[in-house]
Amino acid sequence: MRRLALVTAVALTACGGTASPTTDAPSTTVAPTSTTAPTTTVPAPATTAGSTTTTTEAAPTTTLPEVFAGVRDGVGGASLGDSYYPRLGNSGYDVLDVVLDVDFRELLQGSFSGVATLTIEPTETLTSFVLDTGTLLLAEVRIDGEPVAFEEESAEEHRITPSTPVEEPFELAISYDGVPEPKRDSAIPFGVGLRPAADSWYAVSEPSGATTWFPANDHPLDKATYTVRLTVEEGFVGISGGLLTAVDPAEGRGTTYTWSSEFTMTSYLVPLAVGDFDRIERGLVQGILVRDYVDPDIDPPLLEDLDRVPEALEWMISVFGPYPFEAYGTLALDTDFGGALETQTMSTHGPSALGMPVLIHELAHQWFGNSVSVADWSDIWLNEGFATYAEWLWIEHDRGRALYDAVTASMYEAYRQLPAPGNPRPDDLFNGGVYVGGASVLHALRVEVGDEAFFEVLRSWPSEQAYANGTTEEFVELVNRVSERDLSGFLEVWLAGDGPAYVPLP
Repeated sequence: MRRLALVTAVALTACGGTASPTTDAPSTTVAPTSTTAPTTTVPAPATTAGSTTTTTEAAPTTTLPEVFAGVRDGVGGASLGDSYYPRLGNSGYDVLDVVLDVDFRELLQGSFSGVATLTIEPTETLTSFVLDTGTLLLAEVRIDGEPVAFEEESAEEHRITPSTPVEEPFELAISYDGVPEPKRDSAIPFGVGLRPAADSWYAVSEPSGATTWFPANDHPLDKATYTVRLTVEEGFVGISGGLLTAVDPAEGRGTTYTWSSEFTMTSYLVPLAVGDFDRIERGLVQGILVRDYVDPDIDPPLLEDLDRVPEALEWMISVFGPYPFEAYGTLALDTDFGGALETQTMSTHGPSALGMPVLIHELAHQWFGNSVSVADWSDIWLNEGFATYAEWLWIEHDRGRALYDAVTASMYEAYRQLPAPGNPRPDDLFNGGVYVGGASVLHALRVEVGDEAFFEVLRSWPSEQAYANGTTEEFVELVNRVSERDLSGFLEVWLAGDGPAYVPLP
């Protein structure tokens, strides 16, 4: 996420399609074969009209985090143990795959309905378990086709009780209704989740807003593959993440848009928009499909930097390693919500967040935040600090070392005044410290270890943790291994906000 109040762009005041196909043509895409970053390409799965094929990522070679096993006497817990937001996520199971069928044709009347089908693997025998359901009204719950009991666990959770204990993978189908309204979250000063605009609807869900439009095990520790089918009124487009695999007439009226990805995703990163959007094709970058969806009411000069995103993607691959997903694009809204969000493969931007610094920031998140995600929300600097530092690297690449030096020196002064990047408050999670301070930590590390070791770290972090989660402790261990030094104390000081002095690159 990039909050517009956090302006690296202040130091950068000088910074300044074609018709869409019915679906995303099967193109050469990168497929995950292990927990390391992909290095080969394979054809994307073809989908025939009216059908969808979901490909599930191969099982990771690592075991599930211990927090998934928080079950007592078969009763699944209502927490994954997050130190900041313990009510997000639930223990006792792992969601492997999610199919969302959401009918948005009644949005103008202030409602929608859906069916979420989750393939779930218990981590041990369960007599009951909890699911995050947010503001949704549940109508029916089935396990392997059989209706089962459910009840409120809390204001935003339901406990589900199978007819008999479950110990093997099962299919959970939930029918529900909702209203297109965001919810308040203490972590950020605007509503998160499904939001109405003048003539469209969209979702910005970090950290807890996904459950305003679908039920989920709502924590980055539980990633799943997603297929999203959005049924919308005639004249509207339904947009989500991955590849657009089918566009079909809906029963009665309207159109159903089917999106699917074979790469795992955390719930808050599932893209969503419904409205009048133009699709702009950007071609392929190293086999990666690049396409944008743009509200036609946006002033054209605001869109000019979108032309450079394929160039930026090519550059970023050279710096961070292979792009981790099958597609990328920008969802350009004609309404501001206070920033932009790195929704997976389709970053969501308001009209004032379409400048190059923000475009770079959200693109970098596809590696840092989306492929490798935080294991605990307290480590958010691993997302925002890396994405902000990508902005500074782009300045160095695009405009030269002198401006990079000027920006990093200026941002060090801000770092000294902002909250410590390694210790944000839960009620101010996205403060300037995790952005500017986190990036300043990385600049200091680059000066300390030199470019060769530093850029090996930048490539190794998203490669070794691909499609998984990471912690600050694991990042420090990586730095120590690559640099062949013990830099634990050095990083501890900088993450505490006590970096002693700004040092420019040699």
